[in-house]
Amino acid sequence: MPPMPAQRSYAVGLGFDRSKIDYKVVRIVILSAYNECYRICADIFMLFDGTWRKADGYISGYASGIMGRGVYMNGVMHWVLERKECRDNNYSILTFNLATEVFEEMLVPEGISRRSMVLTTLTLSGDEKLVVYHNDHICNVWVMEEYGSSESWRKLCTIDVGSEYATVLNARENGEIFVSTNQGKLLRYNPNTEKLINIRLGHSSPLDYVGPCMESLVFLGHHHGTVCGKRFQVEEEQGSGRKKRVNLPSTSRRSKSTVDQMCEAEIRVVGTNKAYE
Repeated sequence: MPPMPAQRSYAVGLGFDRSKIDYKVVRIVILSAYNECYRICADIFMLFDGTWRKADGYISGYASGIMGRGVYMNGVMHWVLERKECRDNNYSILTFNLATEVFEEMLVPEGISRRSMVLTTLTLSGDEKLVVYHNDHICNVWVMEEYGSSESWRKLCTIDVGSEYATVLNARENGEIFVSTNQGKLLRYNPNTEKLINIRLGHSSPLDYVGPCMESLVFLGHHHGTVCGKRFQVEEEQGSGRKKRVNLPSTSRRSKSTVDQMCEAEIRVVGTNKAYE
């Protein structure tokens, strides 16, 4: 990893660049001000070929820090950007497009932006939505109905978790929202009935994620049995339980059809000490 420059604040994120058919790890750093603008530097790690690159951008006005981990959606990384001047706090959303490698800023309504907020995504009515909420005893959840439109924010619900602090995890198809508290409770909230149900887990550790289990294939390099930058064999299941060996290309210019076939088939890496299903 490149050395960290003298910085005011930094954050990281992981997302998928569909234009390169590759995963990218992004570390962003806020540098010193210049002509009432702050420079943002991004160190980008390309997972397929194992190389680093840089990208720069500028934001106007005072920026005091980047809060939380990056949230990936629609090929874009998102972070909460804190702007703190004197005693006034203001928050917005800093975005980084993984394909164009360009920074932009997304505004939120004043009723949201004046308080510290947490950024996440929820799948509502089958569509993934960008969501912000205030992580305190009264958890106000806001959803962006139309991605990229600052005018489309609406208040989804208010969840009262008593004396605890809430983390919004995910939503079910019926609209119920899963919430984890700092005391390790997993709660299910119904926005229609406003009922909050405690799901007993048998432990007291706060949760970071609740969601469906989906199989995927990610090539992570030498330490996981695959070899970046070289050809390797996989076994692809065919009818009647037969296996067909396939040589996958070594270039990052794999076609989308190849990637789709890899995701749809049951593929297992061979030639290693352990097969990864």
